[in-house]
Amino acid sequence: MEHFAIHYRYMYVNENGEPDEVLNYDIFCDALFKKRLEIAESIVRNDFKKMLKRKPFNTLLHLAVEQEDISAIEYLLSNRASIKFKNTLGETPLHLAVRKNNAEILDIICSHITYGHKEKTNINPTDSQGLSHMHIACISNNSLNDLHVQHFLEQGVPANIPVNFNSPQWPGYTPLHFAVEHGNMRVAKLLLQSGADVSLKNGDGATALHIAFLKSSICMVDLLLEAHQSLEPGSVNPSNQTGLSHFHIACSQKNASIVQGFIERGADVNAHVNFDTWDYCGFTPLHMAVHFRSSDTIGLLIKYGANIAAKEARGSTPLHLAFENGYKKIVNLILSSAAQQNNPKNPVNQWSLSHFHIACVHNNLDMMKNFLESGVAVDEAVHVEAHSFPGYTALHFAAEFERVEAAELLLKWNARVDIKDCDGLTPLHVACQQNFSKISHLIQQNVDVDSRMHRYELESKVSEFSKWFNGRTEYRSMIELLLRYNSDVNCRDYFDRTPIYHACEISPKILEQFAVKVTASLVNKFESTRFEIVKLLVDSGADIFARNECTGKTVLYHLVELDECLFFIDRSKVKIAELLLKKGVEASVRIKNGMTPLHLAVTKGLPKVVKLLLTNNADVNTAEHINLETPLHKACENLHADIAQMLLDNGADVTARKKNGQTALHEVVSSTDFDFTDANAKATSDLVVRLLDAGCDVNVQDYEGKTPLHVACSTLNFVGAQVLLHNGADINLEDDSGKAPLSYCLFHCRGNFHRIYYIFYEHITKIKYIGYHVSKKNKAYFSRIGKMHNYFSVESARYLSGEYIKEFHKMSSKKIGTSSLNEMLQKDANQLAVYAKNKTFRKIVTAKKFSEMFPFFGYLLKLQYKKGCARLKAMKSAKLALEYLIRRELPDACAELIFKDLDNENLKHLVVASETAIEIHNSQ
Repeated sequence: MEHFAIHYRYMYVNENGEPDEVLNYDIFCDALFKKRLEIAESIVRNDFKKMLKRKPFNTLLHLAVEQEDISAIEYLLSNRASIKFKNTLGETPLHLAVRKNNAEILDIICSHITYGHKEKTNINPTDSQGLSHMHIACISNNSLNDLHVQHFLEQGVPANIPVNFNSPQWPGYTPLHFAVEHGNMRVAKLLLQSGADVSLKNGDGATALHIAFLKSSICMVDLLLEAHQSLEPGSVNPSNQTGLSHFHIACSQKNASIVQGFIERGADVNAHVNFDTWDYCGFTPLHMAVHFRSSDTIGLLIKYGANIAAKEARGSTPLHLAFENGYKKIVNLILSSAAQQNNPKNPVNQWSLSHFHIACVHNNLDMMKNFLESGVAVDEAVHVEAHSFPGYTALHFAAEFERVEAAELLLKWNARVDIKDCDGLTPLHVACQQNFSKISHLIQQNVDVDSRMHRYELESKVSEFSKWFNGRTEYRSMIELLLRYNSDVNCRDYFDRTPIYHACEISPKILEQFAVKVTASLVNKFESTRFEIVKLLVDSGADIFARNECTGKTVLYHLVELDECLFFIDRSKVKIAELLLKKGVEASVRIKNGMTPLHLAVTKGLPKVVKLLLTNNADVNTAEHINLETPLHKACENLHADIAQMLLDNGADVTARKKNGQTALHEVVSSTDFDFTDANAKATSDLVVRLLDAGCDVNVQDYEGKTPLHVACSTLNFVGAQVLLHNGADINLEDDSGKAPLSYCLFHCRGNFHRIYYIFYEHITKIKYIGYHVSKKNKAYFSRIGKMHNYFSVESARYLSGEYIKEFHKMSSKKIGTSSLNEMLQKDANQLAVYAKNKTFRKIVTAKKFSEMFPFFGYLLKLQYKKGCARLKAMKSAKLALEYLIRRELPDACAELIFKDLDNENLKHLVVASETAIEIHNSQ
């Protein structure tokens, strides 16, 4: 209390004996904070007394604005602190708020801007740059800013008062410039009603209209253009430093009456924006109207002599601009106007795209005739480096957009059918195409859409698209017309493809762009279109045996190779493939890397194509040259189980090896654990079982000694590992580096590491329990992995061991002859061959509930039964072979004794020897 009183009475003074402004302001703020309002009010009164001396200094309000202290500002303003008093820099608190660029403070002070207006002096204070309070009122977004400006106008402040032209921030800005730049529509209207001049330029040469236009403030542009309506004829048409005039801007708006007013006041309809500017460089009013799609303005400008052939800085005319943006209606409007002119000009843009080309695209026959009669070269082409349609002639354009009448006119004027574009495509190549690019162009020309439409707008055009597409017939007429004029049906492009290659390409993906529901009629139309074109070319002499010289690809291979929508990919290819095969194309013809159409169809998962190729005697065991993969390898690599079965049914060799010695079984389990879906898991399991049933060795080793189980462990393919173990995979086999399968789990502690550990944990625990051999290395691996593993508790292990004991006792109670089921697990192959004949054993292992009866050891019993059946089959075949070779019958017991020490592989060799002997005998 005493502290405040002392300082209130005497105040702080500086070395000159004058009050210290900053320190006194701090005392003021402290008093406000501690709610000592009597002290704060006293300091304010002293501040006011000092202002009466008219000597510039920083008032408390200046200091509060400088500190951006809103509570202090509001307190001072509520106590009628002056916002007009200038500091030593000639700034009022309002100027200072603008310099601080604090919109909140600016609005607070502006709400008090009319206070003191009864004083006739210092009505509109300005700073050293000429920025006045009225300018600032036009900047502010305060809800009462129009009333504040109205007060200034009523006090006689000119509506067009400018900031100094040497101001670094707002040179020459008038109140209207400020109002427009800050989007204050009410203030702009008030200023215009009070005589603000829309033609006044700021120090940068820009009027308020230029600012509004470049800020894309449409409403403000319309407001300012309306002000031009009241101007007298002959009034100026100001341009900014880039040459952009008010007339150019008027042409960008869809208001032809305003444009008409400019023309009547003498505006030049062909005036260019400067060619060296950044925006709208070289644009004429007609370019502006086209760019902003103002059709009424375009017609008006052409009526008053706007030059259709005028070019902007890039070399494009208004017609080029409309064509590039896909404005069909505007293109047709300009072409219709141009068709009425005699000897029309044919300007080209920077890529040599001409008005003649555009007339062909839009099938404007009158304009085309005018051009041709005036001497336009019928075969002039777009530049080969153009971004769009490089190397296209008028006939290429007619073929691309299926303009049959235009093409016929061009051909009558001797247009050449053999000219190639930048990719070596003739008009016939283009006519045969049905790819995404071409269909997109056709849609934009035949359906009411353009390139700027959003997806939701495109969706509304679905019915129109479907109606147009289902009714298409021009593609056939175009091809027939070109063939009638001797187009070469076997001409090769620069990628060595003939027209029939392009005919095979079709893109229903365009449906996705339109979010079209895929209907049977649309799919059928896509299919019938492709087939119709291919058949037409074949009937016209297309070489269906042609090969690409670089890759060796045939038409059939190219057809199968194409990527298409899933709903379309398989069945649509079958019909064309049938046509080609009936005409004599070989199903197994190789390309240069040894791949066949069957390899490709299998890889892509096309069951109908695979079936067709197999029906036409495709070689099921052909290996490609790079990795020596057969179609079965490809099917297994891509987990196409049903296709693999088709190959197996047609004699696919399950023992065929790749370059690295891996079989199809290795390929099945080579898929990594990442993104392993349920579908992939089922396919993996099915494929392993099918390959094993077809005779594949579960322990087959590649050229590095790796078994399929090694591969499954290295890729952490837990599904593959489990199904291999359940089908007899040997965990003790080592590869050439001395590693057992389990060792690979040590190096891949990620992903499904825990799941694959669990599978081995159960399997090893079981086989150790029943006495099967587990190598020392596997025991060591298992121990090391177990230490890294914390997934299972001791209780879980004990529970499993208890369950194993229960099931083992249950198995011991089931008798097969003189042996129990658990004893069957210890039998060798020869013994199991005997038990394989036992009906009781077969009935038990084939029972539906066998897996439920023996959930832990059941798969091992089944393995034993399968081993016995395989041994029995091998011994029967070997017995017949041996009897043929020795020319006498053998008792079963004798044969079993002979074969006792021979494995199944040796027995197979005996069978082969007998078959060779039979062939020799028959040949003699």
